[in-house]
Amino acid sequence: MEYAILAAALVIPIVMYLFSLITWQDSTSGLIRRDVDASDSRYISDDEFLAACSPGVRREDALKVRQIIAEQLCFPEQAIHPSHRLVEDLGAD
Repeated sequence: MEYAILAAALVIPIVMYLFSLITWQDSTSGLIRRDVDASDSRYISDDEFLAACSPGVRREDALKVRQIIAEQLCFPEQAIHPSHRLVEDLGAD
């Protein structure tokens, strides 16, 4: 039981940090683009997803975080965009 709590305490912040890394930022102002919401029916491929991520993000990390978020929130993986906010756009709470 103690190991499960420790594992959860380590994994959750790491996933949140990785998600923050893949959030697409406007290169001129540093503001996060928030022009897409979860009801948007556009699906994007892995390559399109990675192109919208911040520079320097490792492919395998970004796609793994996308997969985890999609599984936990019951969204199709291709519907998850880097600009989505967990609570406001995807309804995570």
